[in-house]
Amino acid sequence: MQIASATTGWYVDKAIRTVALPPIRQGENVLELVCPFGRRTNLEWCYLLGDFGVRVAGVRKTVVEPVRELAFGDIVPQGLPFYTGNCVYHLKAVFGKGAVLRVPQYRGALLRVAVDGHDVGSVIYSPYAIRLPDLAPGGHNIDIKLYNTRQNGFGQLHHTRSVPFYQGPDSWRTTGDLWSYEYQLFQVGILKSPELYKG
Repeated sequence: MQIASATTGWYVDKAIRTVALPPIRQGENVLELVCPFGRRTNLEWCYLLGDFGVRVAGVRKTVVEPVRELAFGDIVPQGLPFYTGNCVYHLKAVFGKGAVLRVPQYRGALLRVAVDGHDVGSVIYSPYAIRLPDLAPGGHNIDIKLYNTRQNGFGQLHHTRSVPFYQGPDSWRTTGDLWSYEYQLFQVGILKSPELYKG
């Protein structure tokens, strides 16, 4: 089936335009892209966007059911290897006055904390803790929003990190032992359960 190349929107940047595809069937699907290509042209990444998860095993990628819940730990093996959006962790806890929330291990840009729907502030620097507002003792809802980075969607995912890694133009030009067909994905998520204590 030939698909019209008319754009329907954009992804992340207005220069990355989107084209609507027909529904994908269960089983093997083939997507062919036809475009002029020559010495002065090059192709950037193409993204398949939608409400689904992805399982990565070596060089094989498989579209799987959408991810609806996450556990603490790296989200990459939980079905979101290339996900670069934000994640919100919903917690319920019993506390009152003088409570401190600490998130000792996370991979992302920063964390934003809300209690009972009210913004409390950011967690970004050591000791990765934030004092929660003084509330009546009892059950409260804590939302921790992880602001993700774009590394696993736009980064050098075939560059091995067995040697010192840096960000720069030459980090995209990998050969020999620096190149890997297997994806070299970065950890993302709240990697260790948050701690709540009286401070």
